[in-house]
Order: sequence, then C-alpha cells, then structure tokens
Amino acid sequence: MAAHADDSSISSSRVFFVSALAFIAALVVYVLTAYPTITWWDSGSYSCAAIVMGITPPPGSLLLVILGWLALQLPTGLEAAYTLNLLAAAIGALTVGFMTALAVRMWPSSDSTERSTRPRLTSGFAFGAVVGVLSYAFAVAVWRHAIKFNPYVLTTLFTVLILWVLVRWWDDAGEADDWSWFVLIGVLLGLDFSVHRTNLLLVPGIVVWVAIRRLRSVFSLRAWAGGALGFIVGLSFHLLHLPIAAHDPFINMGDPSTLSRLYDYVSLKQHGGSFLMTVWERNSALLSNQVLDVVRTLSDNLFWTAGKLRILGLFSGALAIVGWVALLRRRTRMAIALTLLWLLTGIGTVAYFNIPEGFFRPFDRHYLPLMVPLGILMGIGSGVILNSVWTRRRSFSRHLAALVFLLLLLAPAGQLFRNWSALDGSRQYFAYDFAHNALSGVPENAILFANGDNDTWPTLYVQLADSYRTDVHLLNLSLFNTSWYLKQRPQVDAEYPVLYTDSIIATLQTRQWNDTTVVIPPPPGSAANNADDGSLPRWGIRFHCPPTLADQYARTQDVALLDLLQKNRWQRPICFYATVYSQNLLWVDDHIRQDGLHYTVVPATEPEPVDSIFARNVVGIYEYRGYNDHSVPLDDVSQHMGRNYYPLFLQVCQQRQERGVLDSCRAAKEFMLEQLPLERLRPPEPIRDAAIRMCTEYTAPADTTN
Repeated sequence: MAAHADDSSISSSRVFFVSALAFIAALVVYVLTAYPTITWWDSGSYSCAAIVMGITPPPGSLLLVILGWLALQLPTGLEAAYTLNLLAAAIGALTVGFMTALAVRMWPSSDSTERSTRPRLTSGFAFGAVVGVLSYAFAVAVWRHAIKFNPYVLTTLFTVLILWVLVRWWDDAGEADDWSWFVLIGVLLGLDFSVHRTNLLLVPGIVVWVAIRRLRSVFSLRAWAGGALGFIVGLSFHLLHLPIAAHDPFINMGDPSTLSRLYDYVSLKQHGGSFLMTVWERNSALLSNQVLDVVRTLSDNLFWTAGKLRILGLFSGALAIVGWVALLRRRTRMAIALTLLWLLTGIGTVAYFNIPEGFFRPFDRHYLPLMVPLGILMGIGSGVILNSVWTRRRSFSRHLAALVFLLLLLAPAGQLFRNWSALDGSRQYFAYDFAHNALSGVPENAILFANGDNDTWPTLYVQLADSYRTDVHLLNLSLFNTSWYLKQRPQVDAEYPVLYTDSIIATLQTRQWNDTTVVIPPPPGSAANNADDGSLPRWGIRFHCPPTLADQYARTQDVALLDLLQKNRWQRPICFYATVYSQNLLWVDDHIRQDGLHYTVVPATEPEPVDSIFARNVVGIYEYRGYNDHSVPLDDVSQHMGRNYYPLFLQVCQQRQERGVLDSCRAAKEFMLEQLPLERLRPPEPIRDAAIRMCTEYTAPADTTN
C-alpha cells in the first residue's frame, strides 16, 4: 500500500469505489451466514406475507413486504425464505455502503468552511473509513438482523438516508432551494412509517440539527411546508394497505380495508391503541432498566469488553471516540449537532419503547438507528488515523501506512471472530424442522390451533412455500379473540364447521360465564352402548367449562372453541400445538391426547397416548437437525423450542419401560440423547434427571412436568 502525499482530493468515482468496497465486504459476510430457510419471530410473519402479498401483524411493514414480493418474482430457483434472507443481506450491505460514503462526505479538508462544497480528502482517509464502518457492520445486532428478512434492517437504511440528506442540506444551507431537502426528509420519514416508524424518533434531533446550522431555517414556513408535504407524500404509501386488504389476501392481519380499520391497524388498536404512547407511566425503572438496557446494548455491539478479544472491542469503541473528537475539531457545529441528534434520539427511544422489566425479547432491534451515528464516527475515526500517516512525506510513510492499516483491520476482524460462530445461520433449520415435524404427525384434514408467533408463522410458511400438508387448517387460538380474525381465517377453509357471520360473532364475545357442563355426542358410527364395556356412553362426552377470566368470564376464544367442538361433532380432527398454554386448554384438558408435538381432542376422558402414533412421530418421523452439531449456533429461542421434544421422548421411554421392553426403551433414550444433547439444550432439572434415570429396571416412571 503506497502513500501519496499529493492525493489531496477524492473524486465521486473514488467515493463510489470505497462505498462499493464496504458494500461487497459486508455482503459477502452476510450472504455466507444468512439463514437458508425460515427462522423465529418476525422473519416468519414477513416472509409469509411476502409470499402472498399479504398484510403482516400491526403496525406492519408494507414497503418491506412489497420489496420481498418483488424479489420472489425473480427466477432464482432458491427457496423463498432464502431469497428473502438474501434480500435482507443486500439491504444491510447497502446500508454499510451508504454509511461509508457519508463518513467521507462529512470530512472536508482543514481549509474548508462550515459551508463546504466538495470534500477534499485523501484516499488514506477513504480506505480507513471503510475499515471503521465495517466494525459497525459486524456488530452483533446489526449482523443478526442483516441475515434474515425483517423490517429492522430496512429501517436502518432509512436512518442512513435521512442523515445523508441532513448532511447535504448542511452544505447547501442558505441557498435559495435548500428547502427542497426538507421535502426529501419528509418523504423518507413518511415512507419509514410503513417500515417500522422508529426513525420518527429522529425528528427532535433533526430540528436541533437545523437550528445549529441555520437558525433561520427553523422558522422558515417554506421549510416546514416542504417537510410536511414530503411527509404526507411518504405517508400516503400506507394507503396501499386499502386495495391489498380489500383483495382479501391469504394473510390479512387486522383487515385494514377501510380508512377507519387502517387507522386502527397503524395505531395498534389490537394491542392497546394510541400508537402505544405511554411516556409518563413507566413499565419499569427508568434508569436501572430502560436506560441501562440501551447502554448495555450499545456496549455489547460497539464497545464490548467481554471475552478473549475484549481489547479489540475497546479498539472498536475507541475509533468512535477518535472520530467524534476529530469531527469536533474539524467541523465543530456539525459534531455538536450530530451529538445532540444522537442524544435526543436516545431519549426518545427510551421514552417511547418503555420496555417492561424482564421482557421476553431483546430490544436491540429498536436501538439500531442509535448505532448508525456511532458507526459513522467509527468510520471517521479510522479514516483520521490512517490519514495521519498516509499524508506524511517521509520515506518510510508507505510502510507505516500499511502497518497502521493492518492494525485498524483488527477492529472489524475482532467483531468477525467474536460474532461469527454465534450468528452464523447458514445451517440453522430449527424453526423449519419444528413446524415440519408438527405438521407431519397431525391427522389428515385436521384443524390445528397454534398459540403465538413461533409456532404459527413457521408452520404457515411450510404450508405456503412447500405446499406441505395443506389439508391441515392452521389457526391461531389467541387471535380468536378478535372479530376480524373470526371473519377471515376460518373462512379460508370452505369445509370449516362454522360460518362466522356478524350475528354469530356477536354471540361469541367475552361474556359473563357460569360454571357449565356441555355434552357433545360421540362421533357417528362409534360404539355407544354402556361405559362398562369400554365403549363410549350413548349420551356423549361431557366437557366441564368453568369461567376462564377473573373467575366470572369466558374469553371469546373459549366460547368460539366450544362452538367449534359442538358444531364439528367429531367430524374433523381438532388439534392443538403442544406449545399452547395450559390455561387455553382448560375446557378440553380432560379430553386431549398427546400424539407428539400436538394434542388431539378425542371422544374419551383422560385418554392415554397411543404407543404406535406417539413413537412413530417422535422417533420415526421428526427431524432434529443441528441440535447435536456443536458447530451450529444454538440461540435462546431455538434452545427453548427444542426443549419441547424432551417430554415426548420421555413419554415414549415411560411407555416402553412400563411394558418391560427395556431394550427398546434404552434405544429411544440413546436416540434422544444423541439427537438432543443435554449440554446443548440445558433442560430444567426435573427433565434432566428423568432423562438420566429412565429405562432402568428399578426406576419408577418419572414426573417430567416442566
């Protein structure tokens, strides 16, 4: 690497070159580690919506869904989820490329004024900026969301684009047409509202940015009108929900087919409404939990101090500090404006998201816009360090520049070495296999109830993308509490036993409920004589239905489920995922039989598992890819979902042990321990103990209740 002291300016083509270099480096890493199929949480819902051009759960991310749908129209020959994950990788890499260009743009020569025109910088600074921004690109949260299809990586791109426009306006402030930049900012903020709306938290910082550069612009009617106009134009993109929902797509969450329903959808009425604004009433301690969570996340991503390579983590953080100090010295007002924008955005983030104590999901995805300015400063800091030796005219300067460049590379290299093994999703099939396993064992033409995101969306994806077990009608039990879902999803199946008209739905609402016993006759053609000979009683099966809410009410989902059982009359198998909460099975608990990853409602009381069905599913059909491969990262959700397999195996072992078939029992136990190593999944102590004790001559059946 040679230093060129006379390289005093950098052309647009060179800016494009270094940005493309950062883009390619990030893209290669993201593609190599992208998930090959569906994964948990938001990836599932957005992937399914992209396949059918549908409406995701509120508040939605329509722009992401449309981009995903367009990507799936390309003749790639790849699995749908993998194509979408590659799209996420491209968006993430594009963000890195723009950040590099922005770091270069923000660094003019020392003789430039605050109203600088064309940046004058060395190639040394440009290449250093690439290295610094890549330290951001390989941070935990950034990388994690760049390898699976989700809105958070796209909203980060919008953060960079908004900052780019702010910097361009900074350079043009005072010109006659500088108000046009506010139009573009408004458009980006409005469009981002259809992505994830997090960037609206930038608005106070944007006002301060403008005030510091040119106070007069804050009071400019033309600037405010331009920004408002742009925001309305960008926000109008949301109106596309209306024709899409009116077309009644296969996935139509919230059914925003009218303006009033669209408002309910975007304002999150289903989850409480008012855009979930609860600023003053805090869900947990402000400083010790909410602020600390932001600080902890930023530290773990860009200033990490844990592990063998912690010195490199400090190195990454040091680059941001160097970049901030250098920008403060070179462009003081811009550095102050960027600092205040970052601080105000951080305050808004804490105030708006208002995280509860011990929330079941990390909030790092919501903090990504906060990391963008830090990533840009890391690029500036790295560029300044390399530039300081690049411009020396001494004979050894080229060797010193090469050495400094290699030292700077330790920052992104440290992120790579630290995070690759934990984030590499290229061989993770946990979510796909879980859903495929559940579907494979369900009876033909069954109605299968799931409970939440991690059982609903992967299962629906397997049906939509692979056309596997489309005879099974998948429903989400918790959404049975909403009238729009009752009108929509059950009716997808023409043979569903209940036609939910408005009048019927009105009778299914949450209501006061007395302790009730309901009798459902046995299935037609079954033996219905006397219970003494083992046949079903001729009067039918009794379902005990006590109140399920506050000891005096029944939820809509309970009443709708009971209505389904009565009208179905055992014609179609009704099943529940094993992940459905026990309180949601209260009315059917005495009449469900576990057949593997699902329960089947059967016309019997306290039915025992059928050995042949249970063992066929658990030992014969189900796949457990990756759990016994220590080189495949095992995230918390995959670990948690994988633990659902242990009680199934222990049930098989218990049945065989009770029959005295110890060799067969030990074979099932060995298969379980081989496929689901205890040290990898770390099950609760009772299950661990039962797994160790099972299949010995003198061991009584163990209690495997978790």
